[in-house]
Amino acid sequence: MRPVEFFSSLKEGPLLPLYYFYGDEQYLRDRAIQQLLRRWGEKINRGINFEVYSGESTPLSTIIANARTVPFLGKQKIIIVKEAEKTSTSGKDLLGAYLKKPNPKTILIFTGNAFNFRGDSRTFFNQNGLVREFKQPYPKEISDWIKYIAKDLGKLVKDRAAQLILELVGNRLQDIS
Repeated sequence: MRPVEFFSSLKEGPLLPLYYFYGDEQYLRDRAIQQLLRRWGEKINRGINFEVYSGESTPLSTIIANARTVPFLGKQKIIIVKEAEKTSTSGKDLLGAYLKKPNPKTILIFTGNAFNFRGDSRTFFNQNGLVREFKQPYPKEISDWIKYIAKDLGKLVKDRAAQLILELVGNRLQDIS
């Protein structure tokens, strides 16, 4: 996937109530969340319309209860659930009910290495949100990513320089950035 294609899907249209970003490329998952936060446009104050939870240590019932509440002095709120693949199986029924009819005032973002929800949950994620897997880019795509990352930092990198960076640093986007 080329950089332009990746970010264009997050830049267009309304913000969705549900996102699930998963896969082995941590850098792309983090960039997707950063893009959504920029689009959200509100000042980020943890505890006020912005929460980050660990899927491993936070019960789904707590996350869903927070997602159902209205934002405080804002249009919307964002809840990020990291390590979503580690959520316990208890509370999956609550999640299923929420996914069927998500709160339009909440942007609920799950992120992790794998997609943990099966059956109806996946269907409702796809109907009411966006599910996206982020794999490590193919070797032929890394040059484009190097140029894109450099441009994002206000720098211009030509093809030969991108190739040298790739040879020196390797193909992990996290290391390149």
